[in-house]
Parts: sequence; C-alpha cells; structure tokens
Amino acid sequence: MGVFLKRHIDENILIGVWEITEPVDFFLSNLTLNEKEQKLFNNMKHDLRRTHWLSYRLLIKEIFESPDIETEIHYDNNGKPFFTTLKHHLSISHSGIFSACILSQKKKVGIDVEKISAKLLKIEHKFLGENEIIFTEGIHKIELLTILWGAKEALYKSYGKGELSFIDNLKLEEFDYCEKGETKGFVIVDDEVFEHQVFFEKIDDYFLVYSIEI
Repeated sequence: MGVFLKRHIDENILIGVWEITEPVDFFLSNLTLNEKEQKLFNNMKHDLRRTHWLSYRLLIKEIFESPDIETEIHYDNNGKPFFTTLKHHLSISHSGIFSACILSQKKKVGIDVEKISAKLLKIEHKFLGENEIIFTEGIHKIELLTILWGAKEALYKSYGKGELSFIDNLKLEEFDYCEKGETKGFVIVDDEVFEHQVFFEKIDDYFLVYSIEI
C-alpha cells in the first residue's frame, strides 16, 4: 500500500502514515542502511518488527519528498528519537499494519497509532483519572479509551523527559466522541503546565492521535 496519509499541518509540521503491505525486501531495496543500522536490523528476529522499523524510515523520505534525506534515527537517554543533522522534532509510532511519524521544525510534537481494542478496559484505571473514566462511559467507550491512551502516549513522547504518571501528569480536556476531532491536552510537571492541541482520527480499525505543543 505504501503512504496511506501525508499531510502538512502547517509550513513547519509534517505528518505521515504508512500502511504496511510490503515484504521486508521491498523496504531494503528502497533504503540504504549504514553499518550501525544494518547491525540493529540483523539483530531483529521478527519480520513485523523489521517492517515497522524500516517502514517509518522510508516514510520519512516520502513525506520530505527527498530520497537523500537522513533517516538514521538516534535516541536520547529517555528514549526520545532525534536526527543528528536535521533540527526537526521527531515522534514515531507503529502498531499492526501502520507506522506513523510527525516532524516539526519549531514545536514539540508527539504521535501514536493504536488499534481499537477491548484490552484497554482492563487497564483504564492505570492511565485515566476519575473524571476521564466518567466521560468515557457509553456506547463508544472502547473507542474513547483508545483515543485517550493514544493522546497520553503522544503527550508523553512530546514531553520527552520520562518519569511521568499517565494519571497525575497527563490530562485531557473532555470531548464528545467522533471519528475525527480534537481536544486539549496538558502535561503537568511540578508548577508548570505545557498545553497541547490534540488531534485524532479513525483509520480503519485504528486511531491516529498526535499532539502539538501550543
């Protein structure tokens, strides 16, 4: 399938989603891995992990529309991805048949793609506050849980410094369920509040969620 979605949020922010239907060899034929990347790739045992890892590297080339753009991704001590030569903020995600990334020249951003799953019913008390649990009640509870989980993952990635409680440090403004919408998200650390605009949209049996710091 290839690029499922490519969007300019504004002149500084790019977002992309890849629907993975191609075999590993397709990605290898369209990417040039350096020695370090090749070693990492060789240590991956499962094809799904390999295709996720390769697909968002090729996706970055596609959304930049440049085959020569750097796709080597490094990680800091908190697990936040970054480029060495590009100044963009970067966030990546993958789940099932999709991989996704968001890049921003100026603002902190985060992204998550999540398959809609009833499994979240078992852990809602681990990532939602009481008020958040209350507004998920109803016929779209599983969908709302998926959006909220994805939103908090995106906020966590945007902050990028780890050591956050999903219940105490990450908050979402109440919103009504819809398949494509937005709300406000807040990263609360000590006496500081970092406000984000959070966007979500349903793609097949998944939700794509991304946050942009205001």
